[in-house]
Amino acid sequence: MRFIPVFLFLLLTLIQSSCSEGGLFSKKHEGVIIYDVTFPYAENSLMMELYPHELTLEFKDGLYHTTLKSAYGVISTEFIIDEDKGEFIQLLKSFDDRTYIRLSREQMPAWLAQYPSIRLEPTGKRDTIAGALCDITIGHLENDSVPSIELYSTSEMDLSPSNWWNQFSGLEGFLLGYDVEQYGKRMRLRAREIRYGPVSADRFLIPTDYIQITPEAMHEKIESIMADMLE
Repeated sequence: MRFIPVFLFLLLTLIQSSCSEGGLFSKKHEGVIIYDVTFPYAENSLMMELYPHELTLEFKDGLYHTTLKSAYGVISTEFIIDEDKGEFIQLLKSFDDRTYIRLSREQMPAWLAQYPSIRLEPTGKRDTIAGALCDITIGHLENDSVPSIELYSTSEMDLSPSNWWNQFSGLEGFLLGYDVEQYGKRMRLRAREIRYGPVSADRFLIPTDYIQITPEAMHEKIESIMADMLE
């Protein structure tokens, strides 16, 4: 009968070692982050009902997939980032139209030129977002009349801190809070929840019903959608 206590001891030791430093999930490399989405400077209107309220970011071993949808899923945009390949993919769905672009890391500066340039100013201050301690950085936009951006980045998560695929390239730490300024709109994102757990590898594949287009064509599509929303 001594076998049973010994077996239980070995089993508990195995479980504890897999969850402790050096264990399989110790680096928490797989899961999802849920961000609240708001539009702090937008005027209340019926169109506001269509704006997205949440962004999800799935991550797995250097792969990232973000999803942002309008109400009822009429319009959605998704990003797939592959750190190892240095590849950025943007998918856009507008009603029945489904398209995507694929860019290399070297092509990203030209694509990001559509966003206002930003000067980063570290503050030395820190705050906690979704349970993670973050450094606070102020992002000053090239247009001084536009309010600056508060950026919350953390080094506590085992995620890429390079930010080469967004407009905050040069900022250290993974972003859990930031604003996006584009087409005269300010969208604010703040992480609400971080959940660790398995993510399907299929989430980082391009759906077969999406058609590849040029970056120029994608930019025109996005401009057209934003123009309609701002009317």
